[in-house]
Amino acid sequence: MPLKIWSPPLALWAARDLMRQPFFAAMLFVTLTLVTALASTLLLLHQTLTTASLRLLEQAPHVVVRRIGAGGWLPLPAAEALHRVAEVPGVIRPRARVWGVVQGPDGPVTLVADGETAAMSLPVGWPHPKRGQALVGPGVLPPDSEQERLTLVGRRSMILEVIGRMPRDGSMAIHDVVVAHIDDARALLGLESGQASDLALDVFHDDEAQALLPDLAAAFDWPVQMTTRLEQQGRHLAHISRVTGLACLAFVPLLLSVACVVMAAGIWGHRPRETGLLRAVGWTGADLLRLHLYRGSLVGIPAMALGVLSAYLLLFQAGMTWAAQLLFGWNGPPPALYLTPLGSAGAWLLAVLLTGVPFLAAVFWTGWRSATTDPAVGIEGGR
Repeated sequence: MPLKIWSPPLALWAARDLMRQPFFAAMLFVTLTLVTALASTLLLLHQTLTTASLRLLEQAPHVVVRRIGAGGWLPLPAAEALHRVAEVPGVIRPRARVWGVVQGPDGPVTLVADGETAAMSLPVGWPHPKRGQALVGPGVLPPDSEQERLTLVGRRSMILEVIGRMPRDGSMAIHDVVVAHIDDARALLGLESGQASDLALDVFHDDEAQALLPDLAAAFDWPVQMTTRLEQQGRHLAHISRVTGLACLAFVPLLLSVACVVMAAGIWGHRPRETGLLRAVGWTGADLLRLHLYRGSLVGIPAMALGVLSAYLLLFQAGMTWAAQLLFGWNGPPPALYLTPLGSAGAWLLAVLLTGVPFLAAVFWTGWRSATTDPAVGIEGGR
């Protein structure tokens, strides 16, 4: 006779059976919830950071050229660099950029210039800072802050008037960014008039960037260091793997927790005396197997669902910024994380499989043992 999957009376019996051992059922539920939440949080965090980095780097230039010397980075002459790179076939949209890191009120911030030579293009409608003015990201000053002055310290100290705050929905790109007039940016970074931090350029196709590097190096009279977008993507992904890899060490106690849950499920479902009595009053092996599956599902499915929901709230609920603070050490409020349906679905599915498959396998194994046990053995063993 084929196995009938759904039986409401049997499901009700399984629920009442769980109520006979509420402490054990509750402990099993809590353990499964915590294990699923931990697995979901770790996997979802890595996937979210990777997706955000790749999406941001899609807007990055194909090649960045920096002038270097014996001591490292050197400023380059903007007009001469643009003239030289314009003669290289295949280069499009070359631009000299002025940007760098200076000290803000709560730690380092990224200073970018707005002007004729800029590191970023402001969206339409945003105010352009004049000398002595600045736009700030959500990590520099909170959006609800009433502070109207910002002190920055680089090669010199400068107090700028805050004329606007960039929106929080772009915080993954502009979290710790300060946009200032190009003259103020050069003064803070120690650059002279006409100097730039680096040179950015694009090509028609991504695979052309690597082929252009020898021609770009030969176009300058000074040593240069060139970084392609693909190289930068690799560095970002490697950094994410390092910082989240430390958190993934939690998988060791996670696997031990899964093993304990599996052992508990096996002990919980092994009741030879009860099985023998049920077989003696007419229960079939299929009934016993379904009873175990219902009982395990009533505990496991809600526990795993709650674990996945807990991971979502820990990462994406408003105000939850612990992950970026713990992994990247931001002093101020770190950027919020954003959910991507495709990446999150894979992370959640893997977390559920990691915890659910061993648990349900143990439930099925104990149910199969009950279904194939001689009823006389169970009754005799319980006397």
